[in-house]
Amino acid sequence: MIFSESGAAVEHREEILSLLDIEASVIELCCVHAPDGREYYLYLKIAPSKYLEFKTAQQLGRLTLSDYGEPLCFGEGAHPPLDVQLEMQRAHGVRHTLESELEELRQK
Repeated sequence: MIFSESGAAVEHREEILSLLDIEASVIELCCVHAPDGREYYLYLKIAPSKYLEFKTAQQLGRLTLSDYGEPLCFGEGAHPPLDVQLEMQRAHGVRHTLESELEELRQK
């Protein structure tokens, strides 16, 4: 359920997510394991309406990335090099520390 700033429940979740899809996206940094055992990093641009479905599929290990979004950048290795991180931050507003920042807020 989605709530407004006042805390009231918003009933039209799908409509709201569809509107968000037009104006916003979530960029997820993924680590992909190739059949030959090599690892690749991939920045995936995901529509807000597909994000929860993406996270569920990711947790279940049944994930075809192209079903959920558009690859923005990828390369060999589990983590992108600093120059790639900086470019993704500049070009797309990616915050590589967002999850740790949210965790800190949650613990307060």
